[in-house]
Amino acid sequence: MYVKITNGTPERYTLRALRKDNPNTSFPAEPTAALLAGWEVFPFASVEPPAHDSATQVVEHNGYAETGGTYTDVYVVRDKTADELAAALATARARMRCSSMQGILALGEAKWGEVQTYRETAAWSERMIIDSAQDWHRTSAKIQFIGYLIGFNDEQMDTMFITASEVTA
Repeated sequence: MYVKITNGTPERYTLRALRKDNPNTSFPAEPTAALLAGWEVFPFASVEPPAHDSATQVVEHNGYAETGGTYTDVYVVRDKTADELAAALATARARMRCSSMQGILALGEAKWGEVQTYRETAAWSERMIIDSAQDWHRTSAKIQFIGYLIGFNDEQMDTMFITASEVTA
């Protein structure tokens, strides 16, 4: 792989592209670095992006740097913005699912008992919500309602779903 400098900006490039871009020029099978430099083409050595915490950070490609005639990738690690963190959390929550049995076991007898106690005096529509919640989806209105009944906040609901996903019943 190579880098071609066009108007001062490096971009990835191949020998095949060099030959295609210059059909009336004959290039040797293995062109020398000096020959390529005359065409503003330089060797490229790929580097791995730096280690980072993908939950809270983003790695961005920030162009290329030249060292000793060879170009390499330049990466920048930055913290995720509040919007990116919120979007990641929303995506994670949308993927959280468990069976009703897993959810009930993760809640435990006392918390599920609170739901059942409420159910005894609930309106018909609320009883239907409780009774029909077979597959629990973290973002569903039915599960939000159950979370409300037992007084769970978003973090507690997340923890409950994580716990439920580990239950084998």
